[in-house]
Amino acid sequence: MIGKKRSGCRADVSQKKKRQLFFFSVRKNQHEMQKKSKKLGQRRNDNENLVTMKNKHKEIKRKIE
Repeated sequence: MIGKKRSGCRADVSQKKKRQLFFFSVRKNQHEMQKKSKKLGQRRNDNENLVTMKNKHKEIKRKIE
């Protein structure tokens, strides 16, 4: 429906629909960006945990030696 030119008052309706869809897509994009940033934060934490685990293993190996 979007993109078709209509005659008369129906054109106003399509304009309104376009605007609604645009704002909906913007909101959806913002939501997905938030999700991604959360995931990135989680990944950063996982990396830090991995590093600390590796360091702990190194310390344990040193103690054994």
